[in-house]
Amino acid sequence: MREKVIENKIKDCLSSRGHKVWFFKHAASASMKKGIPDIICCICGHFVGIEVKQANGHQSDEQKVVEKNILEAGGEYWLVFSFEQFVDKFNNFVRRIRNERKDSISSN
Repeated sequence: MREKVIENKIKDCLSSRGHKVWFFKHAASASMKKGIPDIICCICGHFVGIEVKQANGHQSDEQKVVEKNILEAGGEYWLVFSFEQFVDKFNNFVRRIRNERKDSISSN
């Protein structure tokens, strides 16, 4: 499946999630910093960068540096090769966030 098709499915999915999700798809240009993820999100108060690739795609060196920087800053970076992989990552992320919130409430 082409990257654009996967991206559009992801954007449709994120749009249906309501007020707990904010995102944008940046338009790449010559003046933009290289390596920025395709879709930038805030999900339930957490930063998530989503890089979309076709099945045979690979990250550039610049994308690997940005991934490292996002992770070191405490954000999430998802490299996805299909819409189904995105859905799995999203659902696991939401489950993890819910469990972290339950744990923090029960420890107070």
